[in-house]
Amino acid sequence: MSVAINTGEFLNRMMELLRKNGREVALYVFAVGGVAALGIAIGVARADDGLFGIGIGFSLDAGRGILGFLFQIFQAIFAAIATYLLIARMLQTEGRLPNKDLRIPAYIGMSILSWLGIIVGLFLFIVPGLLFATRWTPAAGFLIAEQEGVTDSLAKSWLATSGHGWSIFFGGVVLVLFNWFVVGLAAAPFSILSNPLIVGIAGVFASTLGGLLFTAYGIAVFTLLTSTTDELEDVFA
Repeated sequence: MSVAINTGEFLNRMMELLRKNGREVALYVFAVGGVAALGIAIGVARADDGLFGIGIGFSLDAGRGILGFLFQIFQAIFAAIATYLLIARMLQTEGRLPNKDLRIPAYIGMSILSWLGIIVGLFLFIVPGLLFATRWTPAAGFLIAEQEGVTDSLAKSWLATSGHGWSIFFGGVVLVLFNWFVVGLAAAPFSILSNPLIVGIAGVFASTLGGLLFTAYGIAVFTLLTSTTDELEDVFA
C-alpha cells in the first residue's frame, strides 16, 4: 500500500531542499560551472558545449586532442564528486544520512550504469528510456542514505516508485521545460555581445544549474517516498 504523492509535492520538496542548502547549492554551481568555464577559457572545450544544455556542462570528445580529452575526464570526475557531496549534504539536512562513509566510486558506477540504460532505452524505443529515467530518479538516495549496492539501489528505486511513476515523470517534464526556456533565457542576454566565449561560459553555468535541479529532484523524490513508507510501517507495526 502506498500513499499518493502528486507532482506538486515532489517539486515543493525539491525547492525546500534547495532553500535549506542554499550555501552549498551556490558553491556547487560556482565550482562545477567554474571548472567547465575554465575549459572554455583555456580552449580545451568548445564554447557551445554548455549552451542551453541539461546536465553538468561536460561531454567527452576524444577529437579535441589529448589535453582536451584529459580535461574533460577531470571535469566529469570533479562534477561527480561534487554532486555526491551535495547529495550527502541534502540527505544530512533531512536527517537521512546515518552513515557518513564515502561511496563515491559506487555512486559514479551507478550513475554510469543508469545513464547507459536510459540512453539505450531512448535509442531503441524512447519509452523504455523515459521509464528508466523516471523509475530510477531516487536511486542515489538508496545508495548513499541506505548504503545499498549499485544494482540494489536501482532495484529498490524501481520498487519504491511503483504507483508514483506519472507524478515523478511530470515533475521531470516541468524541470526539462524550465531548463529549456527559463535557464536558456538566462544565458540569452549574453548573446547580444556576439562573443562566443562569454555566451559559452554563461551557458555552462546555466547548464550546471539545470543539472543541479534534477539532482535535488531525485533526493526530493527519495525523501518523500521513503518517509511515507516509514510512516505506514509505524502505523501497522
